[in-house]
Amino acid sequence: MNVSALAMKFGLLFSAVFGLSTVVDGSQFRDDVLVLMYETDDSLQHDPKSPLHFFQQKGKIANLQTTVFGGKLAYHGFGDKYQTLKPLLEVADKNKLVILADARDVILNIPDNKAFASLAIDNFMETYKKLTADAPNAVVLSAESQCCVSAMAHAHPGEYFDPITKERKSRACSSGRSDCLWYPSPNLEDWQTFMENLAFDTTGEDLSDVYLNAGLMAGYPEDLINLLTVLNIDPSEDDQAVLSGLLYQFPDMIKLDYKQEMFGNNQWPRGLVDGCVFEPQGDHLSLVHTETGTEPLILHTPGKFYDCLDILIEDLGGVSQQRYLFGLEHMSQVATNNGLTVTSERDQS
Repeated sequence: MNVSALAMKFGLLFSAVFGLSTVVDGSQFRDDVLVLMYETDDSLQHDPKSPLHFFQQKGKIANLQTTVFGGKLAYHGFGDKYQTLKPLLEVADKNKLVILADARDVILNIPDNKAFASLAIDNFMETYKKLTADAPNAVVLSAESQCCVSAMAHAHPGEYFDPITKERKSRACSSGRSDCLWYPSPNLEDWQTFMENLAFDTTGEDLSDVYLNAGLMAGYPEDLINLLTVLNIDPSEDDQAVLSGLLYQFPDMIKLDYKQEMFGNNQWPRGLVDGCVFEPQGDHLSLVHTETGTEPLILHTPGKFYDCLDILIEDLGGVSQQRYLFGLEHMSQVATNNGLTVTSERDQS
């Protein structure tokens, strides 16, 4: 029984517990993939200018089932979304690839043409198979060019998990809080060196997007459940730090999309002109990465890079909130909230 069927069976009770909402318009959904989007503000999916609403509308073009969860749930930290995710995965079709996404800063990079939109999702599915060919039970996460969230300054890569028992040894702090600000810790160099070496060992290439970003992931329900069980994350923990620690100890559980083939991350420290790295290439076509030439299915604007997000929405024919050119003062405030500086290459998922 899939999530939609269970939601209809249990009605308001299920929706109240999980804050669940599925876009249903009578279309025949694809039977091979499901998108779960985390959002605590119920109103956003009904706001015609919100990125979430635009994502859902784009999903209808390709008959992509999009389910929003987390509505009305209190916020405790970056680990919140994982607390209610496991029950949804337990009732999901085990043969459906599940895409997990944060809802406020992602867009579905497909054209309005149904055939081309369907092909874009087909390519996503094939790329997943390629990236997990040597680890068929792995979960694929997105990769970005910025490292590291401030929680990672407070812990060495090997601190979170016991490599033998897989039990948690310590907890990550919550990036941005007064006791978890970024500082030039020796731990950061250890994290960076580990992920740069892993990327080269995996691809044989010197790539720029080599650091784990927790905003997007894809995997089959049983594999995601296994990851969540080992992750054992508290609501207040920084998920990007804990997932990076899991990657360090158990690299076969996570594969990163180093070449931006499935998930595309923009680069806010470079600013709007250079850091918004996707551009249109004509009618009935997806946006293309200006450096890699790839067309990822889902684009992400980490670091509250909302001015870039709104430009990309409009490039794909949507109506945005037009949060253009926030300026250095705004970017400085974003960085300060994350314990960073505008010139730093560290980013917050």
